Amino acid sequence: NFHNYLSKTSSGTMKERMIAACKNIDNDDFIKKHKECGSTAAIVLIKDNTACCIHIGNSRILFEKNGEIDFVTNDHVPNRMDEYIRIEDSGGVIFNERVSGFLSVSRAFGDYVLDSQKKIIIAEPEYQEIQLTDQHKFLMLATKGLWRVMTNEDAILLLRTRKSRLHDMNSFAKLFGSLAITRGSQDNITVMLIDLSS
Repeated sequence: NFHNYLSKTSSGTMKERMIAACKNIDNDDFIKKHKECGSTAAIVLIKDNTACCIHIGNSRILFEKNGEIDFVTNDHVPNRMDEYIRIEDSGGVIFNERVSGFLSVSRAFGDYVLDSQKKIIIAEPEYQEIQLTDQHKFLMLATKGLWRVMTNEDAILLLRTRKSRLHDMNSFAKLFGSLAITRGSQDNITVMLIDLSS
């Protein structure tokens, strides 16, 4: 798991350590052996009211504050202009808004079958630190299966209107997953909700 890789990189800033851990995960022999497999990631470590956030691909991190979006990650997809330029500059091809006409994300762990040198589909995360306050109530991490059928604003609205009825975060997360299925999502649906007020 990520913590094991992070603990092996004990020197440097948290940003440097988290980026190094991602690189080490991507270089793991198990991942290289299973070339056809790949994964995105959304990871948050909280210490002393500072949330250290990294994401790779289109798994998303969203912080709610005072009933509004305080911070949300920007998906790594081929049609994002900075990613489009990076991929083309690295010799990659984008076709039908997909890397090599196949992969819908521009950063991921693995996927060595598409990029054996890992120059195009990189596993370098974006890093952000969020200073948490008493106004932060929820942290959400979710995969593309949710975001295909729900906007960030929809998620905040649901959090705001249902929080008084659902105090159990597991049940709340299941509500989001069920809603995504009802709306027709057929992608991987994983939702984690953390109550920051407790």
